[in-house]
Amino acid sequence: MPKIAIILGSTRPGRNGAAVAQWVFDIARRRTEAEYELVDIDVPSTRPRP
Repeated sequence: MPKIAIILGSTRPGRNGAAVAQWVFDIARRRTEAEYELVDIDVPSTRPRP
């Protein structure tokens, strides 16, 4: 069975990507053609923080 990663990679403060990624994951895992995994790539930002 194929494995598909739903990747969250935003590093911005106050990011909304987590909610969107969870929503996509919740819908995807209802399907039976593949296995799905939610992966949060927490990479430190190189931008200065305000």
